[in-house]
Amino acid sequence: MGRYDAPDVEASAMRGAALVALSVGLVAGCAPLWGRRPAAFVPIVERAFSQRAADAAPAPAPPGHDDGTARLAAIDLVARFVRVPVAGLAELPLDTDRPATVLSDEQLRQCIERLGAMADVAVVQAPRLRVLSTRAASFQTLTSFQYVAGYEPPPGQPMGSPPTQPIVREAHEGLVLDVVALADGKAVTLSRFAARWVRLEAICANRATMEAGGKTLELPFQEPLALTARAALPEPCALRLEAGQALAAPLSERALVVERSNVRALVRDGRAEMTSDGTARRLRRATEQGYPLGRDVVILAIVTARVAPR
Repeated sequence: MGRYDAPDVEASAMRGAALVALSVGLVAGCAPLWGRRPAAFVPIVERAFSQRAADAAPAPAPPGHDDGTARLAAIDLVARFVRVPVAGLAELPLDTDRPATVLSDEQLRQCIERLGAMADVAVVQAPRLRVLSTRAASFQTLTSFQYVAGYEPPPGQPMGSPPTQPIVREAHEGLVLDVVALADGKAVTLSRFAARWVRLEAICANRATMEAGGKTLELPFQEPLALTARAALPEPCALRLEAGQALAAPLSERALVVERSNVRALVRDGRAEMTSDGTARRLRRATEQGYPLGRDVVILAIVTARVAPR
């Protein structure tokens, strides 16, 4: 498995110092990811209560493949996640018709220079990983929030008993990165690359009532609304990075995910009645085009990898 480990300090094709300089004068992650002025829309995805959220615990990536000679090789991987205006992507040497672009050393230099000249650009995360060749590695930096997702009958109660036991779940926001890399001489081949950025738009407070046993039960519950952005190489893949090259991938697959409560099913069945619907009030912002974002920006992943010295 991979571990968070900063490689030896040395000059690299990433020109890390130059990218870090993009965030001078800015606190990474403090500026809103999607800004304030409506300029873009994303689709709304409703996830039923029975579907457990996978954003915080991705399935382990499958192992890569090698001929056995590189199994113990270590690979230093540096990923920079940069907030960029969508309009600014056209100024970068990216193939926007593909999920990712392999940048040459010169193209990487141009990319860094042009990003540095743009307004509203900031490095929001910059993880460094040391991974073993062919082994799945995952990096997560997440903040968790507990919420009441619904209700169920108390333990030991017969089937059909009133659902009075709160079900507590966790909502998460932050970054998840999954990679599988193979050392191939001085080059590195990525057989898996998947990145996901999550930001909680709101945890909406709701309330319903239910009649049971001659009593009125209060059922306060919450539903998270999470803005998600993703990027992934199609699998199976074998993207080769020679020395000095970099992978650039905008996390352009965006959506607003609504985690629904099981109280909604009680309301649909006529067993409960909504008395306050904070989720519906929040979603009134949506139009036929989708849920409105603020300023139209995207997270751009720029990744370099090198075989670590033995």
